[in-house]
Amino acid sequence: MINGLDFMDDPITGDLMIVGGDLSIDVGNDHHVKNILLAPKGGYKCTPIVGVGITSFINSPNSAYVIDELKSKIKLQLQYDKFVNPVVLMDNITAIKISVTR
Repeated sequence: MINGLDFMDDPITGDLMIVGGDLSIDVGNDHHVKNILLAPKGGYKCTPIVGVGITSFINSPNSAYVIDELKSKIKLQLQYDKFVNPVVLMDNITAIKISVTR
């Protein structure tokens, strides 16, 4: 499947990125993953089941149960967005590495 193109945002300010006077367009996989992680369930009116709501895990206990629950939530939500076999690696709540392909 072809990777989706998207408007890029500035990683520091969050504003749309402008390069050479034009909006920057690139493969948006990282952008989509970030939005899925941050959005709470119901955050998108058109797809209310999409969203991890990762900020709700702040100050959660760093137990194996919480880590497994978060990993499975992330994988499921990424699969909803048509990512194939997402790989989520976590040693603890604060260190998450995600690898995705479409």
